[in-house]
Parts: sequence; structure tokens; C-alpha cells
Amino acid sequence: MNINLYYLRSSLLDFFFPRFCVACEKQITEWESAICLPCFWSMPRYSALQMDHLRSKFWGKVKIHGVFAYLKFQKGNAVQDVLHAIKYKNQRELAIWLGQSMGREFFWNVDAIVPIPLHKDKWKTRGFNQAACLALGISKIWNVQIRADLLLKKRNTVTQTKSGGRLSRFLNLQKAFVGVPQENIPQRVLLVDDVLTTGATLEAASVVLLGLGVKEVYIACLAAAD
Repeated sequence: MNINLYYLRSSLLDFFFPRFCVACEKQITEWESAICLPCFWSMPRYSALQMDHLRSKFWGKVKIHGVFAYLKFQKGNAVQDVLHAIKYKNQRELAIWLGQSMGREFFWNVDAIVPIPLHKDKWKTRGFNQAACLALGISKIWNVQIRADLLLKKRNTVTQTKSGGRLSRFLNLQKAFVGVPQENIPQRVLLVDDVLTTGATLEAASVVLLGLGVKEVYIACLAAAD
């Protein structure tokens, strides 16, 4: 396509069908993916020194070889707006784009990327799995296969942010995940989810993966709460 025609078409689309930032609600350009660049760069991020604090959520519970979180979640901040838009406003392309951004920030030598699965009822309601979109973005950067066939969610559990303390959340998730035996089990996997709070969801899924024969589990989340 002629470059001038491309810019003309883009300008017309922006004029007749404007898009707005999911955080500040200002109009965004064609080069921005549902969030404006000022909001994107202003969102708080975890430093490498803070990753040990996140990893400590799993100490004495399940052996995790590494934990990465990209953004800091706090109630009312732009990160919460982004997470809400991805989950409830069908912003799957934003999730893929953010997954790619995550993939440029860290790297572990893993054999496969495993997204936290959705229960089939939530899949029917939402139409997609936000963790799988994040995993796809990381996969595009790392060139590592996605293995969504290793885990199933058999129980439609209570939303984790509303299910009380860490123990009650873990009990809520017991037996929620089941492993699917395969001939080719990857030895090192990156387990991906959108939010890390108490770690109960990721702990339960990690236990199942290790039970399948996975040797090392690493964790990556778009956002985490202190």
C-alpha cells in the first residue's frame, strides 16, 4: 500500500472510530495498543531486587526456580485499569502486546510456556484466556513453544481476589487443576498468569506440573501485589 494512502486511511479511522486509552481515557494513536505510551511508561514496575520478595511467597510450599512480575498492582492505579480492560473488555491484543513487552524484559532457558488455564464456563463467558494471550506474547519474543495441553481447570473456583486469606485461597484451589499425562513432558516450564497475589493459584498449578514430571517451574505474571 502507498504510504500516503496508509496514513490517510489511518487518519480517517482515528477520526470516525477513535480509540481511547484504557487507563487515562484520552484518545490514542494508531501506533498505541489500547494504552497510551505516557500511561504505559508511568506504570510502576518491579526491579530485579524485588523479585526475591515475590519468590518468597512460595518458600516452604513448592520449589519455584524463578519469579518475574512486570507491573506493580495497587487498587486504583493504571495497572488495575489495564488488568480490568484485558479481562472484561476483550482486550486480548493488548494482552499479547504486553506479553511481548514482558518477554523483552527477562529470559529463562525453558522448554515450554504454560498458561494458567480457564475453566470452561469462564471461557464461554469471556471468550479467551488472558494468561494464554500473555503467554503467546512471550512466546513470540522467546521463540519457545506453548504447552496449553498440560493443565486443565476442572473446578470453577471462586475469584481469588475475593476468597479470603492465603490458606482459604489455596484450599479453594485444591484439586481445581489436573495434569494431562503426555509422552513428551518438558523439563523446564514457564508458568504464566495475569496477576500474582498470594500465589495460591500458581502454587496449586505448579504442584500439578511437578507431579507430571516437570523438573523446574518458573513463574511470570503481568502484575503482582506486594
